[in-house]
Amino acid sequence: MKDFLILRFLDLFKWIFLKAGYDYESIRLILRMKFILGSRKPMRAFGAFRQSKETNSLLPTLGFHLVIGLMFGLQITVISQKTPFLSLILFFTINMVFVLLSLFGEFSASFLDLKDAELLLPTPIKPETLSIAKNLYIFLFFLQIELALSLPGLIYYGYFFGIISALIIFVTLILCLFFMIALISILYGLLLRIFSGEKLKDSINYLQIVAIVVIFVFYLVFANSLNMHLVKMNAFSHSPILYLIPPAWFAALGTIALTHSFSPFLLKLSLLGILFSGLGYFLYLKMIAPFFETNLFKVRKIEKRKFRKKRTSFLGKIFSRFKFGIFFDFSSKMLSSDRKLKLAIYPSLAMAVVFPVLFPFIFSHDNKVSFSQTKYYYFLYFVIHFSLQIFQIIYHSEYFKAAWVFKYLPLETPRNLFKGSMLSLFLKFQLPLFLFVSLIYLWIWGIELIPDIIVTLLNGIIVIQIFLLMSERIVPFSQEIKGGRALSMRGSAYLLSTFVFLPLTIGVHYIFSWFASGKFILMIIQGVLIVILWKNYFEKLTWNEVKFD
Repeated sequence: MKDFLILRFLDLFKWIFLKAGYDYESIRLILRMKFILGSRKPMRAFGAFRQSKETNSLLPTLGFHLVIGLMFGLQITVISQKTPFLSLILFFTINMVFVLLSLFGEFSASFLDLKDAELLLPTPIKPETLSIAKNLYIFLFFLQIELALSLPGLIYYGYFFGIISALIIFVTLILCLFFMIALISILYGLLLRIFSGEKLKDSINYLQIVAIVVIFVFYLVFANSLNMHLVKMNAFSHSPILYLIPPAWFAALGTIALTHSFSPFLLKLSLLGILFSGLGYFLYLKMIAPFFETNLFKVRKIEKRKFRKKRTSFLGKIFSRFKFGIFFDFSSKMLSSDRKLKLAIYPSLAMAVVFPVLFPFIFSHDNKVSFSQTKYYYFLYFVIHFSLQIFQIIYHSEYFKAAWVFKYLPLETPRNLFKGSMLSLFLKFQLPLFLFVSLIYLWIWGIELIPDIIVTLLNGIIVIQIFLLMSERIVPFSQEIKGGRALSMRGSAYLLSTFVFLPLTIGVHYIFSWFASGKFILMIIQGVLIVILWKNYFEKLTWNEVKFD
């Protein structure tokens, strides 16, 4: 049976488990099986890629976080030359952002799992053995991710400040991980106490979505403030607001290791980090984890729900006169009721609002020109960028096994099926979000922006049609959502659409804006191009081109 390096490292502490009275061999065996099964399961960040049974899906995850660590390493290096404390705040902020994103995505799958108890508790394995194995798996799994993410920074600090300093920062990272696990477990514990059954699963999904948005917003605002102002403001290094920012607690510990400065301010922040991480993880092990063990039955609880026939939407009634109307209504209901599909779609939709609204304010922070005189309204294209992701996801569903019914529908061509599905996705999600962000932009730049908004919307429709033309023709809702998330990149189609055709349309928009009537001429060209692309995709679609898997 395959062994893991992390388990060999754990063997060094075998004596601790034996002294505490635990069955170490059983714990290690459970951990080995968990790591084997975990390596075969597609990770949430890579769930769409087909993986063979021999592929270790953890390696791409660790590689991804290592690249992220390298990307931010240069930024940390520049800041650390001026003030180590601020560089460590950025270091721990980046670490906490990406580890928390992974924790929110994987914690429920790792801890709120009844299969272990159902399979192992009938055997001679004791409940406390299973519990300690489960807690260790969560800790060791995310310790690997944290180490990959922080490795470039640790190497830098070790080279310039000494190996002892780097080791102290690594220990501080472990304390930071304790704090994050405790924080997530408290949030999930509250949900487990309040909800059960389907409501519990829905609440967990919504928590994950909100958490992703909040974490990204915090990072965008805080990291940008750090880069733009904090290096210039030594006063911030002693600002009381840092008492409310967890990355600053752990950064203070690291700063003491790097500079050997024991100022009262740093000591107070360090004490907060040690107190909250130590006490939080102690409460997690002694109170929260046992609470999970005794209340996990709520996950499987089946609640009696009154059957409610879903009414046809207003748009569904309008399109009912068309042949594709029934598929439009069906897709609208699927997009509203499929829990896993919503979990895959909503984060992208949230980003489609957050990024274009925040970015103009972030980039104009030091701009002396009037905000309304800038061209930051081009950030409206971020709505198109993130909305494009949902057009990949519509091929997936929690109920994908029922897609066989499409094969036996009395349809000569799949045109109406694809028309209804894509139009439903566009009108239900992309257009409302686009109009919402556009209203905010109109409030900032005025009604003079209306031609630019129309051009942006038409460019978005063109890019979506190009993506659909380059993608495989797959029946909507016919594929499994692997790893809890459907991020199928559709090969090169998504990459070309996002990084080639979308920037190209932005460039064309910018060039035509130089001329007096350029935007209106561009609208006519766009309208003709949209009609051509529509006919090339939908009107020529046949069953021979369509795949069900």
